[in-house]
Parts: sequence; C-alpha cells; structure tokens
Amino acid sequence: MKKIAFAVAATLLMAGAATKAYAEDLLIGTLLPLTGPGSATGTEQQNGINLAIKHINAKGGIHGRMLKAVVEDSTGRPDQAVLGFNRLTDLNNVQVVMSAYSSVTLAVDPLAARKEVLLVNAGAQSDQLATASPYLINTIPQIQGEAEFLAQFAKQKLGSSAALLYENAAAGRSGRDDFAKAFEALGGKVVADEPTEFGQTNYRPSLLAIKASGAQVLYIAVTQNFAAIAEQISLIPNFPAVIGNTFSTPFFGKPGAEGWYNTTVVSKIPPALAEEFKTEYKVDFFEVQSREYYNSVFIIADAMKKVLDEGKDVNGTNLRDAILAIGTFKSDIADITFDGGNTAKRPIAIEQNGKDERKVIDFRP
Repeated sequence: MKKIAFAVAATLLMAGAATKAYAEDLLIGTLLPLTGPGSATGTEQQNGINLAIKHINAKGGIHGRMLKAVVEDSTGRPDQAVLGFNRLTDLNNVQVVMSAYSSVTLAVDPLAARKEVLLVNAGAQSDQLATASPYLINTIPQIQGEAEFLAQFAKQKLGSSAALLYENAAAGRSGRDDFAKAFEALGGKVVADEPTEFGQTNYRPSLLAIKASGAQVLYIAVTQNFAAIAEQISLIPNFPAVIGNTFSTPFFGKPGAEGWYNTTVVSKIPPALAEEFKTEYKVDFFEVQSREYYNSVFIIADAMKKVLDEGKDVNGTNLRDAILAIGTFKSDIADITFDGGNTAKRPIAIEQNGKDERKVIDFRP
C-alpha cells in the first residue's frame, strides 16, 4: 500500500513539474492560412514568426522564459479561424494571438475582446480593422492610405481609366472602394468592376472583360493565387498596366508580373538576416510578409518584458497596455509607432517589379 501511495505521489510530483515547466513558456498563438489557397502567404508569415522566436530564445528568452508558438491553421476562412482561436485560448490559455487576413481577423476579434486576449495583426489591411475592438493591435496600416497613393500615381502616370479586380471579402472590398473613390475624385473613371472569390483559380473571363473595357490600368486587390493571375494576364496581348497594394507583393518573381507596380509598407532587409532566412527556409527572398511577422514577434516580446519587469501577469490586457505605453518600436526591420490608436503609423513606397529586384518609384512618409 505504501508503495502504491509513493508511486501516486511521485506521478503527481512529476506531472506538477511538467505543468510548471510548460507554464514557464511564454506562449504566442498563431492563426494563419497554412493550408488552402492562402498557404503560400501563411507559410511566409509562420516562417518569420519561427525565426524571431528562435533568435529571442537563443539570447535567453524573456526573464529566462522561452517563447513558444502554438500553431492553428485558419485555412484563410473565418469559420475555421473561430474554431482555431477557441482552441488556442480555451485549451492552451494563450494570451496573445497573431492573425492574418482581414475576414479572419474580423471574425475572431469579438472573441478576443470577450476573452480579453490580445490579437496582433501584422498582415491584414481592411479599413474596418482600425475601429475594431480594443484588444486588436495592427502593426501594419489599413488599405486606405495605400489605395489613395496608388490612385494618385495611376492617374498621373498610367492613365485616366481604371478597372478593378478584387476579392469579394473585407480586404478586397476595402481596397476597391478606397481606390475607386480616390481615382474618381482625381478625375479618373472606373470602367470595369470584377469581383473574385477566395480560392478562385480561373480569372480569364474577368480579365477578358477588363481588356474589352478599354481600361488603361488594372487595380488588383486579392490575397492568393498570384501565380495563376500573373500567368493568365501574360497570355492576353496589350493588357493594361497592373497595380496593387502591399498584399500584392507576392506577384514579384512570378512569370508575367515584370513591370507591375505595388505599394508596400516600408521595411528594411538586413543582408545577414535575409541570407539566414533564405538558407533556413530554402526560399529565394525574405518577403514582406515574413519580415512583418518576424518584426511583430519582437513587438510582442518587448511588451512581455515590460509586463514581467513590472511584476504583472502576462495577460492580454497587460500586453496591450504595454504596447501602447511603449509606443515606438525600433528594429533592424522597421520603426513602428502607435500614436494613441490601435494601428501603427508607417511610411509607404510604390515599387515596380523588375526581373530580379524591385525599384522604388515613389515614397510617402
């Protein structure tokens, strides 16, 4: 009987030790499109997160506690994202979740507010995100500023008639509305409006309608299937000039996309870090999505350090308050400032795709 009691006590002691060790990890939930149409983007984002965690842990973590990513696949769809968010928070007690895609972020945002879990968005740009719950932090600006900048550039440099190809979801609709409003205010005319669906692969009917409209420029606001769109456009002779926003940056390097323009939030590419990233993940570029999510992990880490320095619990409320209190975050990737709101202030550039590099055409601080 004593042996049984001792064995039970030992088992409980070991379980308690394991629980304590796990609790010592500082958890970051990730809710990204790792499968489905947006998987290429989601993989870029997750790779950026993983490398940042590796670098922070290599320097001893935060107060000796290691960072750990708890990963859920949103598939880029709101219904799956809600299930994943609940698993992160209910089963793993995650206090901060990194999201992607506007529709996904908007779907889980009310849950984050109710559960008081910090939601960090480093890639979605729907205008609705600026007025979402107090538990959402956007480390990237909304689409409006980029769309207005693009409209001005397009009207001055590319032509006075435009077509729109956009995803029929939160980010795509925001981009369409913002660009059309700004372009028409400058005296331009929108001559074609072509919605697409998430997961769509055949764009040829819409592209032929755009060509037939006589548009001089095509504004694209989609988040996936970049290679298919570029290839299908390349097969149509004398197609209009093509422009897009930050989430159009993956067109770079795709056959058929040379000469296209896009806006992008300005960030730096440290050569040594870029080479490490390319070697680690066997890719050709340290892309903007990877850089943004890499950098945002350091913002979260700085907030965790501040909370622990002050002897507080690492929870969603304290992490949010710490980010807003710190205000400005400087790194080798980007300088990011939160000026009293939930969305970072960032400079924007217009780039043109070359064969092997991008060229900055214009800049707005």
